Amino acid sequence: MSKNEETIMLPEVEEESRLFSEFSYPSYEDWEKTVEKVLQGETFEDKLVTETYEGILLQPMYWPEEANRLPHLSALPGMGSFVRGISASGYAGQPWEIAQQLQYPSPLDFNKAARFDLKQGQTNLHMSLDGVGLLSSDPDETNKEKIGAAGVSIFSVSDVDVAFHDIDLEEIPVFIETGSLGLPVLSMMIAHMEHQGNNLKKLRGCIGSDPIGTLVQHGTISQSMESVFRTLGHCMIWAKNSSPELQTVCVRGEVYHDGGASAVEELGFTIATGVEYLRELTGQGMAVDDIAAQMRFSFSIGSNFFMEIAKLRAARCIWAGVIKAFGGSESAGKMYIHGRTSAWTKTLYDPYMNMLRSTTEAFAGIIGGVNSLHVTPFDEVIRHSDGFSSRIAKNTQMILKDEAHLDRVTDPAGGSWYVETLTDALARRAWSLLQEVETKGGILKALMAGFPQERVADTAAKKIHNIIHGIDKVVGTNIFRNFEETPLVLEMDRIRSFQLQRMQELSMYRSSVDQVRLQSSAHSLTEAVKSAPERVVAAAVEAVRCGATLGDLGHAIRNSAGNGEILCIRAIQEGRGADYFEQIDKRAEKGASG
Repeated sequence: MSKNEETIMLPEVEEESRLFSEFSYPSYEDWEKTVEKVLQGETFEDKLVTETYEGILLQPMYWPEEANRLPHLSALPGMGSFVRGISASGYAGQPWEIAQQLQYPSPLDFNKAARFDLKQGQTNLHMSLDGVGLLSSDPDETNKEKIGAAGVSIFSVSDVDVAFHDIDLEEIPVFIETGSLGLPVLSMMIAHMEHQGNNLKKLRGCIGSDPIGTLVQHGTISQSMESVFRTLGHCMIWAKNSSPELQTVCVRGEVYHDGGASAVEELGFTIATGVEYLRELTGQGMAVDDIAAQMRFSFSIGSNFFMEIAKLRAARCIWAGVIKAFGGSESAGKMYIHGRTSAWTKTLYDPYMNMLRSTTEAFAGIIGGVNSLHVTPFDEVIRHSDGFSSRIAKNTQMILKDEAHLDRVTDPAGGSWYVETLTDALARRAWSLLQEVETKGGILKALMAGFPQERVADTAAKKIHNIIHGIDKVVGTNIFRNFEETPLVLEMDRIRSFQLQRMQELSMYRSSVDQVRLQSSAHSLTEAVKSAPERVVAAAVEAVRCGATLGDLGHAIRNSAGNGEILCIRAIQEGRGADYFEQIDKRAEKGASG
């Protein structure tokens, strides 16, 4: 939000043109005095003004005189600060992508679900990697509980071939979040497309890493930040030249949201992460416009309906200001936003209520202008979602699109005095927080000092306090609890069987690979990362052809890092607002069962 931005005054409405012009038009002051009489001694501020977790005072009524002075109201959709969206025609020209996250553990099950869902309305193939893949490791290198956890287990290009069998990646955009390293997964996707005879220039979507987000989530990553930034630059340069419609960075705001952050904190710290990537990659000689074109932002969408709409609109405004400050073009300031319904708001008990929560959150995300969206299945916090819960989640988007016709309206929140005022307040506060982070040396130094962690922890503590004391209502948890409900079942035996199966499949795969050829290609990749950046992606793809696994690629890249400092910080622990009550209930159930 530029300090020099001019105040825009919309034309006043002539008195005689108002409806019911025979009546006098009351001022805000007149209305306030009338209300105070009704309150009978209670103060207007205490009774009718609400302070949010963002520190914003919500008024009982908003008036045009206040909204009309906001600086962004003169801009049309697709112009200016992009508050009203990045496209002039809104969803009419480009509907949001239905990007349901497919979390099936096996590549074969993923493929079956993907081919079915693509025929049933899904428009973006969103692959979620399991806990092993996100570490660029193999199943025998980490805790086996991570195998198949919340995503598909991939360790070889053969798995990629199975997962994407009979799916045309020239036509269907993909979205894969890769953890701190994007190169291993990117190189496997390239090898797969080349083997299929596909045109790489038609590969689009996002195969995106977020090393800072991974650091925030886990407290550390396996190599120096300098090394991962360098590898990120290699992927960006390759994509610019070979797959110009592919994004290679996905900045994840949910690592803050799911820790209990306010909308201001989620915006400020997430965009500060984007600023850090801009700074590091321009330092490698890349142009601002080229970097911005390959960045995607992912935000969680919570249950405060109007706040979440305003958050997404404010995010675009702030990012456009950042790109302008870095010297980028106006079009480079367009922020691509992926939304996912909140994990923080979901409950373990009375889980069917999660359907209603996700519907409200998805509605807010679409009104706010997301470019792609994942709706959380109602049982996601309990187990691998089954066919029923996944279908309900996907169909939530289909109803909002095909029956509610939200794809036919451009910026439906535009002009709302409340939403416009809230958008402005959020943008200003988040911009101020971004500036505070910058005074501390950027997001990495701020994280090392514990500043974001402390801010988020304070907000989370306030939220949990209000839930515990019934100030914030969680239906089915702290009010209207059904003590006779039958809990959903987590099938542990099936999961353990799959984990054992994957370990055996990895052993068989390794025995089939020419180890001499593999080691030679891995060494070539390590040397390319050290001294031949123009060859890095090609070397990684060649290693894949020689049988390299995700773990092999991860090791080769990490071996090139030398003795750089590996950062360790206090992680922001993801949680849910209902955790406190659910832990009590679990202890009670355990005690009752003996």
